[in-house]
Amino acid sequence: MTNLWLSQFYDFPSFVKKMQLGRFVDKKYNVLNIASRQNEIIKKFLAKSESSNSMPIYANSLISLVKDNII
Repeated sequence: MTNLWLSQFYDFPSFVKKMQLGRFVDKKYNVLNIASRQNEIIKKFLAKSESSNSMPIYANSLISLVKDNII
């Protein structure tokens, strides 16, 4: 089912546009890291244990970005 849904998008930029996620990518469609307040792009995926530890930072950054009308 997921594959069928994803197949409607030609490429990643079309997915970003259709899902209105432009605030989470840069002009080259690199995904911005919310934990860095979107000052860095995501270069690698964290292991599950690492991502669990970073959740408070991520949540605080997300709240700040919303409060500051950045996203």
